[in-house]
Amino acid sequence: APNGRIAMVFAAKILFNNAATYQNFRNFLFHTTYVEELYNFSIFRNATKEQGGSLFGAVTVPAGVLIYSSKAPEKVSKKILYCAPKVAQRNRFMNGIVIDNTDIKYLLREECAKTNTHILKAAMWGTERDFSLLQRLTKGKTLAQFFKEKDFYLTHMIGFTFNIGNSKDTDQDKVSDKKDNCPDTPSDVKVNKMGCPLDKDGDGVADYLDNCLDVAGSKSLNGCPDQDYDRITDADDRCPDQAGIAQLGGCPDADADGVIDLDDVCPNTKVGTKVDTKGCSLDTDNDGVADDIDRCPTTAGPKNLNGCPDSDEDGMADIDDRCPNTKGTLENKGCLEITNTDIARITYIGSKIFFENNSDTLKIASLSQLDELSTILNRYEATSLTIEGHTDSEGVDDFNMILSQKRSDTVKQYLIAKGISKSRLTGIGYGETKPVADNKTALGKAKNRRVELKTNY
Repeated sequence: APNGRIAMVFAAKILFNNAATYQNFRNFLFHTTYVEELYNFSIFRNATKEQGGSLFGAVTVPAGVLIYSSKAPEKVSKKILYCAPKVAQRNRFMNGIVIDNTDIKYLLREECAKTNTHILKAAMWGTERDFSLLQRLTKGKTLAQFFKEKDFYLTHMIGFTFNIGNSKDTDQDKVSDKKDNCPDTPSDVKVNKMGCPLDKDGDGVADYLDNCLDVAGSKSLNGCPDQDYDRITDADDRCPDQAGIAQLGGCPDADADGVIDLDDVCPNTKVGTKVDTKGCSLDTDNDGVADDIDRCPTTAGPKNLNGCPDSDEDGMADIDDRCPNTKGTLENKGCLEITNTDIARITYIGSKIFFENNSDTLKIASLSQLDELSTILNRYEATSLTIEGHTDSEGVDDFNMILSQKRSDTVKQYLIAKGISKSRLTGIGYGETKPVADNKTALGKAKNRRVELKTNY
């Protein structure tokens, strides 16, 4: 794919032929694209199938494979992997190529990028007779750094190793590979006698990776301790002995108000309550009652009324007081208690309400009575009134029931028209079901045809 990794099979000479065409190609290869790996299969030309020649047995010139991509990664490696595998003579039954760690070396990218470099040629052929050529190339600083005082290795840069010293030391930590338990240790890392990175605090995290060299810690925290197991290092944890969350510096917040328990003056605030910087509930109206328990959070009021005002000072909060501007009693929902005199008067008025015969139309004489009733009711705003309609036994029962209901509704509507709230009035028709006298006499029937008015709160 254009933007993916590309494998190119090539004749080896394109990497070291100094003709202008090849130099231009190398300029494109090492500057325009990003070379990742180089495999030298020259040893396989004309090889038999049993010796690994299945892929390159018919090749008559040095051949190889380049792995490259059109875009370089964010972090460019200074080295190019170079591999020169051996013929598979070690296992004649294997039909293919054997590659092991001894086949893999590295080339210096900076040196390979030179269009006239000799390193690639030396790498492709890789015989000891080229050592003199490589010595001439070490006059500069690029290759000289890879000659060690005791173990003279020429490695990483030329794709193969000339061992002219004592023993092989792949990671150059001065511990030979035979004795090195950690042969892949990065360069410049201090190691012990076994070739492994030092671990001063013995926590299993090498010193060069350990952010807390003198204190044992966990690998997940780069060697730093976390005694409360909240995945925040003790050095960064305001509450190292109590598990918390990172957003609060590693401290707990029991009431989840956003103020850590360490700083919370009110640690048991109800969940969801808005709090100040000290973790206490806000008091919007400054009445000494916190908003979370204040029934009237925006209007100041006394504590005994849960923060609500009492305008008429009758002991009932205005929000519950049916008469907030008139001092009343708690039993009457903050309103004045109706006097016995007015109760008696209401009962009397009920006895003076009359209707046209077999009709729900009020007689003219009854209107003045209802006007007086509305005046009394307006004095007692918390008082409710039940209007009961009754008939005698004359006529059909169903007709009497309907008629009594209509008559009670007529009284109700008259009072509403006079300014009495509908919610304070209830009209009920009982028909002839609740007689107070004998329906066999004219007097008894007259008493049963009545309206009863009953007050309540």
